[in-house]
Order: sequence, then C-alpha cells, then structure tokens
Amino acid sequence: MASATAAEAPPSVSVILVNLDGAEHLPDCLDSLRAQDYPRERLDVIVVDNGSTDGSLEMLADRYPWVRVLAQGTNTGFAPAVNTGVRAATGECVALLNNDMRADPGWVSALVDGYDPASGVVCVAGQILSWDGTEVDFVEGTVNFYGMGNQVAFGRRREDVEVRDGAQLLFACGGSVLVGRDVWLDVGGFDEGFFAYFEDIDLGWRLNLLGYTVRLAAGARSYHRLHGTSSRFPDHQRLFLYERNSLRMIMKNYGDGLLPRALAPAVLLTAKRAGARAALDGAPYRIGGDREPTEEVPRTALAHLHALLSVCDDLDDILARRAEVQRRRCRTDAELSELFVRPFQPVPDEVSYVDVQRRLVALFDLEDVFAERRATRVVALSDSARTAAIVRALDDVATVEVRSETAGGVDAAQTADVVVVDDAARGRALPPV
Repeated sequence: MASATAAEAPPSVSVILVNLDGAEHLPDCLDSLRAQDYPRERLDVIVVDNGSTDGSLEMLADRYPWVRVLAQGTNTGFAPAVNTGVRAATGECVALLNNDMRADPGWVSALVDGYDPASGVVCVAGQILSWDGTEVDFVEGTVNFYGMGNQVAFGRRREDVEVRDGAQLLFACGGSVLVGRDVWLDVGGFDEGFFAYFEDIDLGWRLNLLGYTVRLAAGARSYHRLHGTSSRFPDHQRLFLYERNSLRMIMKNYGDGLLPRALAPAVLLTAKRAGARAALDGAPYRIGGDREPTEEVPRTALAHLHALLSVCDDLDDILARRAEVQRRRCRTDAELSELFVRPFQPVPDEVSYVDVQRRLVALFDLEDVFAERRATRVVALSDSARTAAIVRALDDVATVEVRSETAGGVDAAQTADVVVVDDAARGRALPPV
C-alpha cells in the first residue's frame, strides 16, 4: 500500500506516453486517462512526441490542452523518450502507458495501491489485456538465460489464466507500470542504448539487483492494440533490436562469475538463430564446394550479425554501465534466478536449435544457477517425429507430455507452459517478427 495515510494526499503521479504518428490511437488512450478516478489535482499527463507527421501535435493542441506535450522533432527511440518525460515530470511517481492502449478508470489508483517504497516496492506492474478484454497480453514475464523475454500466458483466454496479484516479478511491462520518480532517476531509468524493446526487462532486472522489489497489481487493468504502433518497424529492424538488446542486457547485469558462462553460449546461439530463421545453407562454404562469390541473404539473417557488431561498437558504454550496476548490486544472480521463471526456454523452438541449446547449457554448467526453475511443462498434441524430437530435446529442462486431442490433451494444454500443436509451439513465443 502506498505510504499516504487517509489524512494525507496520495502521491502525485505523472503519466507519460510516447507518441510517434499515433493520432489514430491517442483519443482512446487520453480519454481513458481523463476518466481516471484518481484525484485530478494529483495527476498530470505528458506526451513525448518523437517527430510525428500525422497531425498528432495539432490534435493534441486542439482537443487535449490539459496534456503537456514535449515535441522532440525526431525519433529518439522509446527508451530515450521515456527518460525525457521522466526528467520533465513533477509527480512523485511516474506511470507509463503505451499510446495504443486504454486504461480502466481505476488504473492509476490500483498502481498506487501497490506502491510501497517503505518496504522496497518501488515498481508496480499493471495487468494488460487484449483490446476487447478477452485475452491476456501481460500478467507477468519470463527471461531466458540469454536475455530473450516472453510474456506468460500471452494470447490465452483471460478466464483460463490464474493471475497472481501481488506476485514478485523480475520486471514490469513498460506499457503499463508505475515507478517512484526519484528511484527511476537514481538507477538511471531506461538504458537509452536500447532504443526500443527489452528496456523494461533491463530496468526491472537492475531494480532487483539493487535491492528493490517489482510487484504485480492485477487490478490495474489496461487494454492493448497489439503492436498498434511498433508494427511500423520492419521485421529485420525489430529482430536486430531483440538480438542486440538481449546481449547488451546480460553483459551489464550478470555477475562476474556467471557472465563468462552465459555470454559464450548466448553468442553461439545468436549465430544458430540466424541460420535457423533464414535456413542458411552451409554447403558453399565447404572446401571444394560452390565457388560463386555472392549469395542472397535475407536481412532478417543479417540482423543477428549486425547485432553482434553493434555490441562491439558500443562496448565502452556497455562496460561503463556494467561497472555501475556491479558496484551497486546487493543481490546475487542465484538470488534472482527464481524470477527468470523459464531460463532455458528456447527461442526459437526448432529441433536442432533446441538440441544445441541443451548441449551448451550442459557444457557451460548453467543448470546449477537455475536448478530450481526446471519445471517448464510441455504438452504435445501431436505424434509426429518432429514433436517427438522436440520432447526428447527438452527432457533435461522440462516435464513433457504427449497427448492426443481426444485423450484429454486440450484440457491438459490449458495449464501447460508450452503447447506443441501440429509441429508448432505456441503460447510463449516472442511477438511475431
């Protein structure tokens, strides 16, 4: 519960939205914020505009004069734009809401109710549902050991998901979250080197390392048009950000003992993902093979190489940020391992990739760090050879079941961590790229 007593005013809250050509989404979002049941004198809204050319600024000036607009003139990225908004904010707390979302009237109140800095709870995650409220978008997240984040129960029917109100999390989704402003500024906020994607995981991880707590406020509900704005990213650019930011994150946050063991397989798996996603053929590179000097390679495959190059180019900045995190950390990697939830979840789930990941985990002895988190439950609704291979490959890091749809398989799948249907795993994959 927030520190204010009944006789005191509740903490002031600045809600920050980042906007880039989101004029079609802003009215629903801003109207929902105007309808909040939180004391209006304790609430203000800031829109940080990243160079919109769709009339967003004109609409804000005409229809929403009560909104404070910070027009940047160029797309600085989501992470830097949020930091700009936080620095300009006057609230004791800052709350983030994506511009393609709308909030329940009690959204701010529920977030504040979960905020308790006296006990270390300085970051409160909201529950995010699909736009029509029937499916789960975010209730809590997972991270695997190489930094790929996922959403628990993403896309599942709301009534089929048990929501753990008050649960301690590694991170909150940056689309619906409240953080104490002083703490945000003290820990450095979003890492601006991320530009977009996974910056919220990184911040939550850092907060936990520094001794703070992140909790879920299930009553703080909002509704999301999935990728209503981020879908403007071309696939190869979005994939580049996933790949680069995951490496940047683990390089900063793992301790000295774990980093060497995690980074080597993370880099090797980056290369393996490139090959798996692009179906690259290694035959021309064998001695005596095809001597043709050129080959068409999709940009989605090259995204992995460019991610590695970007990490190398940014090494000074990454190492400086790492030094600061390691200097201030007061929790060990082992203490946080439980919050990763599914550290060995493969992304993607292609058979040969899963097998390589399993062998690298064993080679670098990563299982002991995450030993208590090896209970991923896989339900397979297929008897194909590919499904059997996936099951065998996952045997060391998961409990598995193979069922038919007519033998209780559908019911079993409702409580599974990963469901394999017709050779395709679903339920815990990254957003489509």
